[in-house]
Amino acid sequence: MNETTNYQIPTTRYQLKPGLSLIEFLTSFAIIGVIAIMIGSVWLAHSKIYSTQSATIDAQSASTIAIDEIANQIRESNGVVYSCLIQNPCESDTSGITLVLQVWPLNASGVPFDPGSNDPDYIVYRLNDPPNDKNFVKSVYANNTTGSTRKELNKKILASNVDSINFTYLANDGTTEIAPGPGLTETAQVIITVYFKAETIYDRTEPEPIPKAKKVILRNKE
Repeated sequence: MNETTNYQIPTTRYQLKPGLSLIEFLTSFAIIGVIAIMIGSVWLAHSKIYSTQSATIDAQSASTIAIDEIANQIRESNGVVYSCLIQNPCESDTSGITLVLQVWPLNASGVPFDPGSNDPDYIVYRLNDPPNDKNFVKSVYANNTTGSTRKELNKKILASNVDSINFTYLANDGTTEIAPGPGLTETAQVIITVYFKAETIYDRTEPEPIPKAKKVILRNKE
């Protein structure tokens, strides 16, 4: 006799649960978007502040380096002159934005020596050197007739992004101003004022120039 075995096939029942409606989905997406915009705005604001601070620090550092360079050279010079002698032309005259310094030449050992009144070397600082009129440059003119070993420089850039510069020439009393001209040989003090512009990446507004000033006393006029 054959026995028949009946197997019960298990059945699984799935219960559907309600999902997000289109309105709920759009609302959630909008909330996420608002939060993202808020976070992005905060990040951008901090980035602008950091960029501005970094640019300001860089501009102040550049102005300090440039002014210290000029100040040291003024102290070591024989004095301020209006223009260079024909024996060693430098194609520049002293003005409010150009400074011409007369210096002694250097011998083979690099030691300054007195060549006489007609054979000096010259160092010229000036702004507005085309094609970039915001570059502040230095040029050195050595008088080869004296055998000067001073290294010549042709418009070496000391600083960029210079908005303006001003040289003020004072007599020995520190108050009487001397106008550019032959009388500049009486200059005993020079006030250097440099205005740098801090350029930022994010902020497109025109930044205010950052001023830096220093008064320098010529050693040979003390």
